[in-house]
Amino acid sequence: MSKVLDANEIEIIKTIIDNENINHNELRRIIVEKRKLMAIRTFDKTMKYLREDGRVTITKDKNRLYSIPRFGFFTSPDSDEFAKTSLDTLEEMIRTRWQVAFQKSKGKDKIKTTKEMYNILQNGRKFFETLWLSRYGTAVKTQTQREIKWKFDQLFILLFEIISSDSEGDRIKFALSIDALYSGGDSKEVNTLMAEYVKIILDVAVEYDASKTLSLKEEYENSMVNITEYQKRDSLSGEEETLEK
Repeated sequence: MSKVLDANEIEIIKTIIDNENINHNELRRIIVEKRKLMAIRTFDKTMKYLREDGRVTITKDKNRLYSIPRFGFFTSPDSDEFAKTSLDTLEEMIRTRWQVAFQKSKGKDKIKTTKEMYNILQNGRKFFETLWLSRYGTAVKTQTQREIKWKFDQLFILLFEIISSDSEGDRIKFALSIDALYSGGDSKEVNTLMAEYVKIILDVAVEYDASKTLSLKEEYENSMVNITEYQKRDSLSGEEETLEK
């Protein structure tokens, strides 16, 4: 939980609100020289705390222009602390209940269980980064947020350690990679990318041992020709239906 602001902190924040994007020297002049609210050393110490705690942000580094972040429902020092605690709870759950469920699963169910947890972590990280970007203009601003980002990294590492220790680990990681390729992307572009990837692998395999892999490469190339022809016919059929309408 963040501490209650003291009188010096409140006065600085009020002055910044009244003078949006005020620079450091002007803020210090008003607080220290004009209003004589505190000594320079106290002002510098207080400003350091307010910046580190995320209560005051710098909108332009060169001239140190200060502003007060607009705290949304989910964006505050308290919510960041709660998020950090929640991630500790999630780690414990992954190590216990989720790992047991994962190990008991078989085949497609194991891949589904893994994808669900992977998506929870991925979406959670995107959620917080989006909030912080909208609030600060940067993905990570405060020490607590750096700790949250580090925690997400550790949870991903933990997840893949559990996957890698499984007998089906390589299959599951491949499925996650393919899912990541297709999510949010153009399926035609992904298919082209995958086709090129397979072609490269087969070329390398033929160079290594043509007697075992040349026939496989020829079958793959023939199948790709058939698929391309089918896609062309399907595309033409779709255009004809559009013209008829």
